[in-house]
Amino acid sequence: MNDRQWVATTAFGGVIASSFLYLPWIGGLTALLVASAIQGGYLGWQRVPTPQFRLGMLAFAAGTFVGMPVMGIVLSRTGPGNLWGIAAMFGIASGLVVMLMVRLYRNRQPS
Repeated sequence: MNDRQWVATTAFGGVIASSFLYLPWIGGLTALLVASAIQGGYLGWQRVPTPQFRLGMLAFAAGTFVGMPVMGIVLSRTGPGNLWGIAAMFGIASGLVVMLMVRLYRNRQPS
């Protein structure tokens, strides 16, 4: 996977994870944290070089941060709300922590 594909994949993953805050019936902060962790686990499991992985972490964080107000406008009648930045911070943190833990676990496994 080249850099452009990896950045697009991780940024889109962040946007998809951020939409779980605003989904009707199943959305909310818990859904955002779970979706971010699952997405981080999937992205951390990919076999990419370390510099590309770091770039993907930045793209995931940027995708989540930028996607949060956009998804708030698209999926909610009231918009993203005043605390969307804090929710984005929690989503980014849960996704990146799981992403890094899965990456470290996978690198320790014998090939």
